[in-house]
Amino acid sequence: MKAFFDGLKENDEVILTGGDGTINRFANDLYGYELKNPVYYVKCGSGNDFYRDNEHLAVDGRSTSDR
Repeated sequence: MKAFFDGLKENDEVILTGGDGTINRFANDLYGYELKNPVYYVKCGSGNDFYRDNEHLAVDGRSTSDR
């Protein structure tokens, strides 16, 4: 996954869709990696506990790594 982010251009944006398992995998794979591009998370899992716990960080219903 780090190779994917290393290959992004400066203005590229990433949309991450999934549930708690997806966000867990994303966080663990990129632990310690400095993200240079915005990552937008779209909740579409069955539980979405991560989103509910962090919903206060969302802007206009959108949660982003820039916040």
